Amino acid sequence: MSRIEKRDKGRRQVLKGLSIPIFMLSLTTAWGNEIMIRPEGTSRSIFEASIDANSQWETLAKNYVRTRPSPVKKELLLQLFKDAKMASLESSKEGRTKFSLVVEEVLNDDWDEPSREILFYSFLYLALHSVDTSEQTLWYGKSLPFYTANVFKFFPKKVQTQVDHLLTQAKTKQLLWKPYDHLSDYEWIILDGKAVSNDFGREIPILAGLHRVTLISNVYPKWTGVLRHEEFQNLYFKERRPFARGSCSDHEILHLPENPENLSLLFDPNCILKGESLRGKWAVADQPIAYAETLRNDKSESSSFSKNKFWSYAVVGALVLGAAFLHYQNSSQTTTTIIRR
Repeated sequence: MSRIEKRDKGRRQVLKGLSIPIFMLSLTTAWGNEIMIRPEGTSRSIFEASIDANSQWETLAKNYVRTRPSPVKKELLLQLFKDAKMASLESSKEGRTKFSLVVEEVLNDDWDEPSREILFYSFLYLALHSVDTSEQTLWYGKSLPFYTANVFKFFPKKVQTQVDHLLTQAKTKQLLWKPYDHLSDYEWIILDGKAVSNDFGREIPILAGLHRVTLISNVYPKWTGVLRHEEFQNLYFKERRPFARGSCSDHEILHLPENPENLSLLFDPNCILKGESLRGKWAVADQPIAYAETLRNDKSESSSFSKNKFWSYAVVGALVLGAAFLHYQNSSQTTTTIIRR
């Protein structure tokens, strides 16, 4: 077997090896569960006990964690990855061009685990085929939030050695974020696609750099932003509007996250406002302004997010300087504001 034949066989084995996450990436689970919202004023313990007692009910927060990312973006990422793998069979130069398109999607959704594997693989490929050492270190650094051990089997041993070394260094500068302290009404935190339950006392490690974070609640609209790592510790909201508030006999519906066909408001186990009764009463959920106290001198910023500036500023092991950008994700992809103090 010639050298070229061996090379192509190896690359095809890598593509075959990744067929499992690719297959998983293309799957969508069609559950018929009723999605439950907790009105402001309803006891969290009563709400959660009611959900646990009925297997046909699912909380709004868990539904989002389970069904993300959007099918359209999931399919786009899969196609970009397939194109990149095919291009890499032709030449490393073509592979670099195509894999660069894959990683441009890194902040565009709350990626699930199979998607995170694809992103991690793409970063490692770009690092391995970099033109110089500084570029290689940069790509390895950007891979760290998506670290997935089982992807290393597709690369030479030295790749894991280098990434592990960078990760060890990065952990010395990470902060430990306790979101429950300021954000206890958000049941789930999705950080760079990794879902973590927001439990009392839990510390979430945040590496230096910019990160996509989504806060998921059963009471308030979800919120998505791109933050510098030092801004997480003091992230808070001055005012928030819940989906609904009040009691069974005296309540107000302010807004709902989507067409309420399969949504219900659970005031208590004996008072559930079904989706069909909400028809005509819903509107797209609006978003609050988020605040983050930092050590920077500038008072406030407002801008849509720029991928190019993200890649320019996100340098491993250093505080990110310059403008930071924030957007929130809902059905209309509206841009919102963060005030940095």
